[in-house]
Amino acid sequence: MAGVFARVGKTWFFQPEVNYVTFSDKYNFNSASYNAKFRQINVPLMIGYKVLNTADMNVRVSAGPDLYYNLNKPVAPAGSSYKKLSVGNVINAGVDIGSLTIDARYSLGLSNLNKTLGQKANIFSLGVGFKFQ
Repeated sequence: MAGVFARVGKTWFFQPEVNYVTFSDKYNFNSASYNAKFRQINVPLMIGYKVLNTADMNVRVSAGPDLYYNLNKPVAPAGSSYKKLSVGNVINAGVDIGSLTIDARYSLGLSNLNKTLGQKANIFSLGVGFKFQ
């Protein structure tokens, strides 16, 4: 994952992001193995709260809708395909120490990526970043 974000507000904040995300899904369907590789643009739109907010460090939680747009066409079983757009919710917990930011995030897929297979993107990720202030 690589991306950019903005954080607007003090204790309560709005944090829109634009990220480039890659992940894969290995599965079996009708006795055949598949390895669907996804390259997506991800746009989480989170509302958050700084639980601890000092000059040198803050601890925060946030949540909101999560939009994914497929940039490629992942391999799928015959007669099925992956959608270009999918929607989910994201829950995030993070800490900022100076300009360093560390986040643990869970994205819960709400819409099916593939109607035939009923797959949803449920992704846990850890991220480390640098803030320009």
